[in-house]
Amino acid sequence: MRVFEVESTTTMTSGLQRGSNLPAATPKVMVLPAGREDDLKRKMESPLFREHFTGENWQTLHFEVLREAFAKSKAKTKLEPLYGQKKGWDDGARRGSAGAAGQLQLRLRV
Repeated sequence: MRVFEVESTTTMTSGLQRGSNLPAATPKVMVLPAGREDDLKRKMESPLFREHFTGENWQTLHFEVLREAFAKSKAKTKLEPLYGQKKGWDDGARRGSAGAAGQLQLRLRV
């Protein structure tokens, strides 16, 4: 089992709190638009946030990287190699527009 927390309108801290209800060994993925990367960096400066993020098995997956990989491979998209990647960002995605989040409508088998 793997848990996905999609961050587009909620806070990362609340996502981290929701994930903390699961065993620490459960793999967790925070899915976020490129525009929220600076927010994540600021959050990681907090010792409490960083401790929970790293200690509770969290990874990141960016909307844009997922969208780009899915466009190439469709249902055969493997998620694990995409965690933490940041390529494929464009200026619109960097601004964190709602369109980037709203366009993520994919069906993946995990």
